[in-house]
Amino acid sequence: METRPLILISNDDGIDSPGLHAAVEALLPFAELIIAAPAEQQTASGRSLRALPEAVFESRIIDINGKEIEGWCLNASPATTVRHALQCLCIERKPDMVVSGINFGENIGTNVTASGTVGAAIQSAVWDYKSLAVSMEVPQAFHYEHGEVDWSQAILILRKAVQKFLAVDWPEDVH
Repeated sequence: METRPLILISNDDGIDSPGLHAAVEALLPFAELIIAAPAEQQTASGRSLRALPEAVFESRIIDINGKEIEGWCLNASPATTVRHALQCLCIERKPDMVVSGINFGENIGTNVTASGTVGAAIQSAVWDYKSLAVSMEVPQAFHYEHGEVDWSQAILILRKAVQKFLAVDWPEDVH
């Protein structure tokens, strides 16, 4: 029996972000998922490693098209959330890759280093995990207050990109 790939999904917009839910919707048909995201919005936190001393993962049920999926949230930065998820939630099996996003707003140009979405992907890459940061351009008003966005194209693109990514026999030193 072929094992489905295991993917850790995180973001910087928080566990309740429609972009995170769109990423889950994109990958759920072909992968096992571990969902771990900051408890709240952490935009522009880069790769900072910070958390409250009492920060522990809390279970959160996410509704994806009527299906209840368990996710985890942590009162911490995206990079810290990913680091802790890899240490605590991925003990039995190492993820085949880490996906950070889908971010509300594009991560391009000089602002890319401030992105918590990119910071989470970099953190997992530093720990030798194949990583992908994903963002979608949306009106700037939605960057902090999520509005109604059509995620259908982003879902299709992410699904195809991750399937292609997983099909490649990457050299060991590529993350």
